[in-house]
Amino acid sequence: MKKHPYLYFTILVLVATPFVLRYLWNSKEPYQLNVLVIDKTVLEPNRQEHTPLFWILENEKFVKKGNLPYDKNSDYYGFFPDGKGNFTVKDFANYSDSALSVLANKYDMAYYTDLYGVYTGEWYELYPNEERHNPKMSSLEPSDLIYGGMSMAEVRLLKKMKEQGKLIITEFNVIGTPTPTSVAREFEKEFKMSWQGWVGRYYSSLDTNENKELPIWLKKNYTKQNGGKWPFKEPGIIFVRTDEKIVILEKKTHLNLDVPLIETNPKFRDRYDLPKNMKFHYWFDIISASDSLDVLATYKIDVNAEGQKILEKNFIPTHFPAAVKTKNRNFDFYYFAGDFSDIDISMYNTKFAGVASFNQSVVRIEGEGRSAFFWRFYRPLVGSILDEYNAKIAAKKN
Repeated sequence: MKKHPYLYFTILVLVATPFVLRYLWNSKEPYQLNVLVIDKTVLEPNRQEHTPLFWILENEKFVKKGNLPYDKNSDYYGFFPDGKGNFTVKDFANYSDSALSVLANKYDMAYYTDLYGVYTGEWYELYPNEERHNPKMSSLEPSDLIYGGMSMAEVRLLKKMKEQGKLIITEFNVIGTPTPTSVAREFEKEFKMSWQGWVGRYYSSLDTNENKELPIWLKKNYTKQNGGKWPFKEPGIIFVRTDEKIVILEKKTHLNLDVPLIETNPKFRDRYDLPKNMKFHYWFDIISASDSLDVLATYKIDVNAEGQKILEKNFIPTHFPAAVKTKNRNFDFYYFAGDFSDIDISMYNTKFAGVASFNQSVVRIEGEGRSAFFWRFYRPLVGSILDEYNAKIAAKKN
């Protein structure tokens, strides 16, 4: 029988590689970083809205006090469902000023991942056996808030952490609905940015007969505002204002490119290991940034002449910040103007060295969806921020 040494070698490499990568990860020195995470939009026990952050923490081997690994199921503040229709809440909305100071001293950084919250429609749709369930409720229709929005105490905590030079990362939707206006304004004043009252999202189809994820309120409000007409069938981008004004741009009719494009500022591409551009398929908000902030990346809505007219009529820009950071060197502040961390990703491969770089390279060649966004944009951005901040802490200790 003819021998195939190359085949045997290939099989050996394939079998050995996972063990080698796991060994290299185990050999890596852990870094203690005390991270405060808030997530109020947790419908299911999988904690999808903050799992990507915990993937990075574990893969980069950031640990909490006592060199213990972070647990995405318990190491956060916010909403805790039990998967059976019951929930508990853990937050510090009613903490005194001194209690907030204790928290600010305890943690090295804060990450407010998703404060949109949980609403009755989606909650009772997911848990129909819950005794208060109304069978007419739907996640696609307006419903009452169960829990969500940023509190003034949560802003005060960020102020205290800012004063201590701590790392602060926030993202959509901390200052939009349902956060009280007074709280949002306090946040905007403190961090020199402002929300323009618009949120938006890409949909792969605007055909209500095909796409069952389209919110019922979207069509209802649009047709009410436009003489009962809903002419859309193609992919497109929807914009929603705080007063429920709806603007819709459709592929070909209004858009040259149907998906919002994130364009990285060339000044920061190498620093954060980011791609030149990246399509973004989920919710975003339109913000403006003061001169005290650096714009790391910008959204581009690629419209034709007809789309330009609609945007100008509604004072919606074609370019607006996607990610910003403070220029102030006395503290570290970042805001991501999109639902960046809401990605369904498994934790099974976190304990392998090199897996992030491998996946990042693979999706550079192919892939556009939410998973590709994690590997090409979110992971390198957040990973670089954490590494940079960790080095800053280490330098202070030496």
